[in-house]
Amino acid sequence: MLDVRADIMAEAGQANVDAERPALQDKADKWRWYPLVKAGVAYRF
Repeated sequence: MLDVRADIMAEAGQANVDAERPALQDKADKWRWYPLVKAGVAYRF
């Protein structure tokens, strides 16, 4: 289940969040894997 941040919930309203959740979950369920981008920086003297 998707968690929604409190500030987004307050601005959009619970009813709007609940209405949008099934559509987003349906889109997410179609993906078998999720792309991941990872970056790192290292510096030594």
